[in-house]
Amino acid sequence: MVANDRALQDVMFGKGSVIESRLCGALFLWTLYREGRTNFVAEQGHFSRGLHAGAIMAVSGMLVHSFVDFNLQIPANALLLLLQAYLLTSPPLPSETIATRVRRRIENPASAAATALNGPEI
Repeated sequence: MVANDRALQDVMFGKGSVIESRLCGALFLWTLYREGRTNFVAEQGHFSRGLHAGAIMAVSGMLVHSFVDFNLQIPANALLLLLQAYLLTSPPLPSETIATRVRRRIENPASAAATALNGPEI
């Protein structure tokens, strides 16, 4: 039983795995930064810019917090980080709207109610 545990530890925590995992982590962070910056400075609407700014803050906060708490070992927190990374790297939404909404102000509310009940005057 001890030999099997030792073999498993050698496979999981070999000499190359620490270097490779740090290299993959650095590549992930570099790609996240590059794509997030590209999407944030692109032409987009107010909602999309706010979404990207919030995702930048959320990812940055989780990464800074994980340096001291190691909370990304919990699967729910790791999935939350991946969701925020997806929002950060999502393509920007267009700035123009397809349908414009027009609001009309009614001068006299009593006449509007009468028009609604009786129909428009001809």
